[in-house]
Amino acid sequence: MVSLQQKQLGFTLLELMISIAIVAILAMIAVPSFNNMIDRSDLKTVAVTIHADMENARLSAVAAGAGGSASIAVTEGTEWSYSITGDKELARSSSDFPSGIDLALTGFGGDAQIDVSQQYFLDGDSGTIALTSRSGEHSASVVRNAAGIFVLCSSQSIMGYATCP
Repeated sequence: MVSLQQKQLGFTLLELMISIAIVAILAMIAVPSFNNMIDRSDLKTVAVTIHADMENARLSAVAAGAGGSASIAVTEGTEWSYSITGDKELARSSSDFPSGIDLALTGFGGDAQIDVSQQYFLDGDSGTIALTSRSGEHSASVVRNAAGIFVLCSSQSIMGYATCP
């Protein structure tokens, strides 16, 4: 007697096409979200590094006493850079980080030179180093307040920082 039932092995073409369509739809939803996450992460990396460098320059100048000082020279734009001279020398540029982060200065007495010293609360100009992501959707700022302290903030709570003044 011959069996009327045959075992089916594998997938039909229709099942395979439906699976591929579902994966494609999920990818279309996930890719923009993933790009947004990378954009925020790149901006956060740059912002945290600049904030740490500026605060370290300030703290080194204060720790050195009356003669302690540091000078921070900044170049704006998409090909930005900054260098710190004083007790600890440091130079960084946009090429050290993920591409596409824009840097702009406001305040600081209208100068691209930021001076810090033990007397920072007497002679320090307040100002902002504004950073904008590659897409332009996200921004963060390193703000030097009237007391001479550098604070990291963002206009969007999604970055996880305090809201900028």
